[in-house]
Amino acid sequence: MKWLLAFLIDFILAGIVFSKTLLTSPLEPRLYKGNLQKIENFIEIRKNFINQLISQLNLIPKEELKEEERRIISEAIELLEGTSFLLSRLKREIKSKYQIPQIPIFSPPYRLKDFEKRLSFYQDSIQRLKRFQKEEKVLLDELSGIEQELNQLFLRYVEEKEKIRKYLLTAQLLSLQTEYAIRMIKKMKLEEAERKLLILVKKQEMELEDMFKNLRFSEREKDEVLKEIREISRKEEKLKEEVISEQKRLNRKILLFEIRLEKMKELSPKRILEVEKERIKAYLKRFQYEKEALSQKRLAISLKRLYAGFKYAWMKEKGSLKKCEGMVDEIGEKIKRLEHEFEKRRYEYSILNEKIIRIRNEIKAEEDVLVKDSLRKLYEELLLNKKYLERLLEKISENLSYARRTFWNTRYILSLVKKEKGFYENFSYTLVNCFKKLKTVVSYPIWSIGGSVITVLAIIKFFLFLCLGIFVLRLLRKKLSSFLIKRFGLSVGVGNSISKLSYYFLLILLVLIALSTAGVNLSQITIILGALGVGIGFGLQTIANNFISGLILLAERSIKVGDIIELENGLLGKVKDVSIRSTIIRTYDGLDIIVPNSELVSNKVATWTYGDDWRRLRIPFGVSYNSDPEKVVRIAKEVARKIPTTREDEEHPITVWFEGFGESSLNFSLLVWCRMEKLRPITGLISDYYFELFRRFKEEGIEIPFPQRDIHIRSFPESIKKGDEKNEV
Repeated sequence: MKWLLAFLIDFILAGIVFSKTLLTSPLEPRLYKGNLQKIENFIEIRKNFINQLISQLNLIPKEELKEEERRIISEAIELLEGTSFLLSRLKREIKSKYQIPQIPIFSPPYRLKDFEKRLSFYQDSIQRLKRFQKEEKVLLDELSGIEQELNQLFLRYVEEKEKIRKYLLTAQLLSLQTEYAIRMIKKMKLEEAERKLLILVKKQEMELEDMFKNLRFSEREKDEVLKEIREISRKEEKLKEEVISEQKRLNRKILLFEIRLEKMKELSPKRILEVEKERIKAYLKRFQYEKEALSQKRLAISLKRLYAGFKYAWMKEKGSLKKCEGMVDEIGEKIKRLEHEFEKRRYEYSILNEKIIRIRNEIKAEEDVLVKDSLRKLYEELLLNKKYLERLLEKISENLSYARRTFWNTRYILSLVKKEKGFYENFSYTLVNCFKKLKTVVSYPIWSIGGSVITVLAIIKFFLFLCLGIFVLRLLRKKLSSFLIKRFGLSVGVGNSISKLSYYFLLILLVLIALSTAGVNLSQITIILGALGVGIGFGLQTIANNFISGLILLAERSIKVGDIIELENGLLGKVKDVSIRSTIIRTYDGLDIIVPNSELVSNKVATWTYGDDWRRLRIPFGVSYNSDPEKVVRIAKEVARKIPTTREDEEHPITVWFEGFGESSLNFSLLVWCRMEKLRPITGLISDYYFELFRRFKEEGIEIPFPQRDIHIRSFPESIKKGDEKNEV
């Protein structure tokens, strides 16, 4: 028997080798490329080959094979039989075609019903085209996956040496090649259908525009639409009454069951109580579904009324953009709510299914008869809820489908209306529409303060008014300061203080007006001030201190712009600016030092220009004991008068004081008066006097002495004494 098995295997492999033309590459283009007759012929060849393989595999005696080998052959036969069925399907697929609908033909003059039919056909064509495109995308993904799998399988087929396994690989390759060919045929037909449908859609678009331009609305058609609106409104009112009545009935039932749920006594066992509570909740939920179904019924009538109203507005005032677009937006909002509701109810449906399965399993596992009976009633109630929820989902789905279709129609008609308008009208309308949308955004409430609603628009108003006001106030401050100095002859510091105080007062007033303009109730400002007080108490003491100190400085004018001041730490300079928080001092080294106002108010400050700018300088100097004091005084006064910064009058004479007798010199002090209008460092002024004094004293022969000391010697060494005696001899 073994030699017979070997002979059969060799015979089969010889057949496979003989038919290598059928498995020469991973893909088999002859299954989908070429004319119809060639493809059909090759399909028949492939079928015959598969039938031969199946027959040959069936002839192999299974008793002589291992269990694994028998399984492989059985699997290979199943795959080959399935491939034969796929080839028959491929043959049918080749002959099938995608149906492209024919455009309905209408002759002018066009009526509203003709336009609506053509518009509906156009929408269906677009939806069909989108569906084809989705199908093509899915097919491309499937083809890519099958092609990758075929390449890997073909490599294994080529490398495989074991004879039995090669049968299975052959069957797998044949099956995948057929599946690939079926999808490839579908893809080619789909592409052809897409091309035709795209041409059809473009043609319909042009024809729709032509129909729209040549639409003629008779008074009869307008009356019919108006009659439709009235009929819908009448139905809506009637339905509204029915819904209100039904909702009242359901509300009473809900209330009764809620009371029953609250008053439910303890049952024994406790599990029955829990099940009964669940059953009452299910009752309540069912009533809610009924109420929602009534609301969906009203919504369906409302959508029909909206569409009829849109048609009437368009027919009566063809091109009424504002009214038509308002209705389109309303339909769009309803679509959003319906989508949200649909997702919510679908999620509830999945939860309800899980609950039904859980209760069913609990019924099977429960042994207590009473509990089991309660669970069965709950299960029946949940099944009833499921039916009501399915009906509700169906109504929501219908409304959503109708709303989307209506939205598409109205939006397309609106686009055609806009095309008929001129550029100026379209542009102005778009601009107005943008402003409306912007207004909606900026009017959105962000938060509320003391009953005043704060919006983005209020914030923009506040900052815009504040920025513009600050710009104007700064200009006024400069003009006021210049006016006070030039017109009234006030000093720079006084003019600056008055202008700054006025500026800060007007700034506070400006902030209050800006808050009022933004819609903030000024009576609620106490809330803000209270918050500010808390802030000052916890961390703004320094800022508040400097702020109040700045107001004090500006009001008192003890320190003004232009003053020369000296702080306790030795800082000397000219006041450049006094602001609400700090004062800027420019030193004689060219540095601008920012000093907090609190330091100027709470510490000692020496000012060189407070009240007036007369200041006396004291220049100490010394001369030798050989000098004539009268001559020294005369020369010192002449030197003082020669310096340009010296000022002398009856009230401010030049004085030279004889300070006393020093260890090495006669000490004098030259006292001169200066005006501080030309601000220069004090050290620089004294330096001028010292230079001139030194020059004149040198010219006059007056000596500026070195320090003199008397040396008293109490004893000498003996050697020095002997030396002195010899020198004397």
